[in-house]
Amino acid sequence: MATRRTSKRFNWLAAGFLVCLLILCIATPVILFISSNQISVRSSDLIAASRDSVRISEPTALGQAQLVVIEQGNLFPADASGHALEVPLTAAQLTRGDGRFALDNAVLRLQPGQSILKGESLPPILAAVSKLQFDTLMLRQSTLHITLPDGRTEVMVKIDGELTNRRRALAIVGRGELRGQRVDFDISVGHQAEPRQNTTVPLKMSVKSGPLDVSFEGQVGGVGAYHLKGDVEFSSANVRRIARWFGAPWPNGNGLRNLSGRGEMEWSGPALAVNQATFLMDGNEATGSIHFKFAEQRPSIGGTLALSVLDLGRYFPSSTTAIEKVTGTLGWASVLGIDLTMPLTEHFDADLRVSANKVKLGSFQLGRSAAAVTVAQGRMLADVAAFEFEGSRGSGQITADMLGAIPRISLRGRLDDVDAARTLSSMFGHPVLAGKATITTDVTAQGKTGETLLLTSKGRINVSMRNGGRIGADLRGLSGAALKRAIEGWGSAGRGQSPFDTFEGTFVLRSGALIAESAISKSAEVETVVAGTIDLAAGRLNGSVMQNLHVPFGAPTLAAATHRPPLFMLQIFGPWAKPTVRNDSAREQATDPIVGLSPAGRL
Repeated sequence: MATRRTSKRFNWLAAGFLVCLLILCIATPVILFISSNQISVRSSDLIAASRDSVRISEPTALGQAQLVVIEQGNLFPADASGHALEVPLTAAQLTRGDGRFALDNAVLRLQPGQSILKGESLPPILAAVSKLQFDTLMLRQSTLHITLPDGRTEVMVKIDGELTNRRRALAIVGRGELRGQRVDFDISVGHQAEPRQNTTVPLKMSVKSGPLDVSFEGQVGGVGAYHLKGDVEFSSANVRRIARWFGAPWPNGNGLRNLSGRGEMEWSGPALAVNQATFLMDGNEATGSIHFKFAEQRPSIGGTLALSVLDLGRYFPSSTTAIEKVTGTLGWASVLGIDLTMPLTEHFDADLRVSANKVKLGSFQLGRSAAAVTVAQGRMLADVAAFEFEGSRGSGQITADMLGAIPRISLRGRLDDVDAARTLSSMFGHPVLAGKATITTDVTAQGKTGETLLLTSKGRINVSMRNGGRIGADLRGLSGAALKRAIEGWGSAGRGQSPFDTFEGTFVLRSGALIAESAISKSAEVETVVAGTIDLAAGRLNGSVMQNLHVPFGAPTLAAATHRPPLFMLQIFGPWAKPTVRNDSAREQATDPIVGLSPAGRL
């Protein structure tokens, strides 16, 4: 249970958290000396040793801001190699400001809101350090405990560094370990003569570690609410590694790699924002702003991002499956191999506005798209305000519930002015229908892969073509070819077309199969009724095509025409690429009077 609670505190952009945390971790030893003129200690907490060394054995607050406490450590004058001086320093040497000191085996704690500890007097070397009367201060094998705004504590250990006192700033170069990772840092922070509420000083830093590199230049406030504001730049080869660095149980997987970004960062309390920013991850480049909140039980991400191309395929593994081998012509089969094994919505809440000129997922591609994505407690809602697909315009909603062991997905949408020939060719390798269509969908599914989502899908798809079009086969030619005996494949008829004035189709999606509930095309002369099933996963079909004389509603010959035999009736079954076609027109006695289907052709 503890592991689950910990994992919920991280998100797919954990780099943002690490940016502020590293800045806080590494800058603290420098900030310790920002307001050194105001250092107060309790003299009873200091034990003077020989050769001017001072052993700090009880918690001692430094600085009027009371942000930093030295819990223990040894402070002494040192030579260039860090060894203690044999000869005690004179008062003149201590006040001259060119001395070198070392703080050895120290334990420091950063925690806002410390109580003020006032002292009666300071040992001479500590007074010199507190007044910045030194040239260099070495930190050796020290430890820093950092209390974060949400109450958790991070610890950096084995800190070795050298603090140099310059006229306008303090600079520290060194290294330490944070959660087992070595961190190298180079920091410069400006002096502050008299710390007051809401005052800031310049801060410039560079931090390099295995999981993440960060640079920052801006202002830091060390009195009152701790805050940072300035330009940040960061990069990481693997975001999942960052998440695991801080305890989130993210496994290896596709995507979330090669992260880099830059922008204007502002961090105060539990909230961090990166504005006017550019982000690059997995080859997807975005501009806009991102903000994070870490105080809640589940961190949240918000913002607005604009992309030129969003390649979603980089986040899901895809491989050649049995489906692809069977279908052959299904150009979208690569989508079926998608694996949703790591639903990241378990780890964060979100409220994002995302737009892209192009969205790709395998061979499936959308044009200009815009969506509002909301994630709350493992449930996602993507309200797609607009998108383009194969020259059409659409809108819709996608919902995903990732709380259970098996994700549940639902899709509702509408596409107008769809180029049916291009769309269906991408699915079947052949323009089954040609013309402009309107398509509406209401579909649900559950599963962790594109294949299982397809096989568990259910819902309805409606297709309407009211401005004319063509069926992608010469139906009369196909009927003639199969008149004497069944044929294998579409033959030359598959290269022909059958025009119509209108088409209305209602299809039921059930377990990866499209069932034609009602599919009728009409022209001035004939009416064509299609019934049957297309198994999308297996690339097979089983159905019938019947053509009658078209008699307008209310015509005096309607009753007579209803009882006439069809012009022809075809049974088509087998693999989509090369089905068996049989002409059943002569079997009038076995014909269903409603749709003209023989028992073998019913669904």
